[in-house]
Amino acid sequence: MNDKRSVVKFFHEQKLSPAQIFHRLKNDGFSRLFIRRTISRLKETGSVADRKRSGRPRSVRTPRRIKAVRARIRRNRRRSRRKLASQMGASRRSIQRIIKEDLGLTPYKRRKVHGLSTQQRQARFKRSKALLQRYADEDVERIVFSDEKLFVMEESLNAQNDRVYAAAFEDIPNQVRTIQLFQKPRSVMVCVTVSS
Repeated sequence: MNDKRSVVKFFHEQKLSPAQIFHRLKNDGFSRLFIRRTISRLKETGSVADRKRSGRPRSVRTPRRIKAVRARIRRNRRRSRRKLASQMGASRRSIQRIIKEDLGLTPYKRRKVHGLSTQQRQARFKRSKALLQRYADEDVERIVFSDEKLFVMEESLNAQNDRVYAAAFEDIPNQVRTIQLFQKPRSVMVCVTVSS
């Protein structure tokens, strides 16, 4: 930004008017407003540098605290923002802004994956090698993979998050406030087979 202001300052010292400066620099992304403000700043302060900022200086999101938050998160990526705020004597909102705006971090949910023991890994490795040896010289078109899944045709209930707003519980219609769960619900079995 100061480089652009220096260019305007150079042409202003050459006794060019704001309109003449604009015509020379408009193809380089200089606007009339930017040129007028730069000349006004030059006349008021004698410099094109930024004016001294007004207002209260930062007391929480300081470089020192940002550095401390970064170090704590590097040590433990699962650290809670609430606990972090409590430990550092700052508000949760300030810590949230440091994490999001200053450090550019985003919280992600951990994902569930199927666990395999060492014994299961070794067994799968053995079977895979045996399959490769068995079908190495033969036609793989004879191999078929299949799987099935049972789909239960029943409304699901999330007791934690399913909410119905009303002034009183009695105001909610019975079919809305309750969910019927049967001992043997209707279900559909879907089978899929895949080959080459």
